[in-house]
Amino acid sequence: MGRGLGLVGAAIAALFAALLAPCSARSDDSQAWLTASIAGPAVAGSKVLVGLDVQARFREHASELDIATVQPSVGWRASSHVEIWLGASEVQLRRPGPDVRERRLMEQMVVRFGPWLEGRWSSRTRLEQRVRASAPGTGWRLREQVKYAHALEAHPALGLVVSDELFYAVNDAAWGQHRGIEQNRAFVGGSWQATPHVRVEAGYLNQHARRPGSEPDLANHVALLTLAVAL
Repeated sequence: MGRGLGLVGAAIAALFAALLAPCSARSDDSQAWLTASIAGPAVAGSKVLVGLDVQARFREHASELDIATVQPSVGWRASSHVEIWLGASEVQLRRPGPDVRERRLMEQMVVRFGPWLEGRWSSRTRLEQRVRASAPGTGWRLREQVKYAHALEAHPALGLVVSDELFYAVNDAAWGQHRGIEQNRAFVGGSWQATPHVRVEAGYLNQHARRPGSEPDLANHVALLTLAVAL
């Protein structure tokens, strides 16, 4: 146990040392993101799933609303380890002048793997189609997340959570999407299984976002709080 967790800890330390290393071409901000989700079978015992995710992000040292998102979705439990989801998002970006509204369609697959390093692993592969009224074109974006969760032996309701998500823009879009690696989100924190159906996660997320041309990259230091309700 100790050796396995030691390897995980070393990997986390190396990852965050690289993410937080000083960089001259970078613009930093501290933010707060609040996320709530509810998901589960449409009716008891059904393989048809329904879900709803909402998120609010606050920028400028968590003093101003930055982005608000609402995403309903439907899914199918293909097996005890695999779920397929379809959804649509309404995203509002608060910017100087008129707010920017973005609409997204998404398709995703969630896979839960067997235990390894005394924890539970999962992956989420998401493909998004993004449109904005400000300019024509559809931006296709691929997102790949890997997540590790380890319950504490002495207190099983508490645990360690580590995840990393890479964003890749598949194409250019006239409204501003540029092909290539767009951003990376690395998270480390804790979880609390408050009830069999309610889980809370809280911790630190590092968002490193590339920007085109001579604009400095964004490196946001985020306090992330997530409430997840299982139907």
